[in-house]
Amino acid sequence: MNEKILIVEDTLFNREMAKDLLALEGYKIIEAEAGKEAIEKTIDEKPDLILLDMVLPDIEGMALAKILKDNSQTRNIKIVAFTAQVETDKKKALDAGLSGHIMKPIDTKTFARKIGEFLK
Repeated sequence: MNEKILIVEDTLFNREMAKDLLALEGYKIIEAEAGKEAIEKTIDEKPDLILLDMVLPDIEGMALAKILKDNSQTRNIKIVAFTAQVETDKKKALDAGLSGHIMKPIDTKTFARKIGEFLK
């Protein structure tokens, strides 16, 4: 498995858990703690999927998704919301170009499988 996943998450525990679970499945993991760093790494690394926290210290997740979808270099990369919010604004998510969402806290039994489904 050579797919690259960018995990954009400012909480170290969540980022490490996601990284560990996905690395066990053979994914190459790239990490970012904030929006500006995520934009730079997305352009440089061209991940196959971005797992995007919706609450970041420098930019709101939906705004970051819109920036990436508006950029010709990054618009075709799948973005999945990584959120603790039980109900997300689905129209807002679709307008921002998100492919779906994964809930926090991470369900260790289904997390990697769900990510794999988004990559298909």
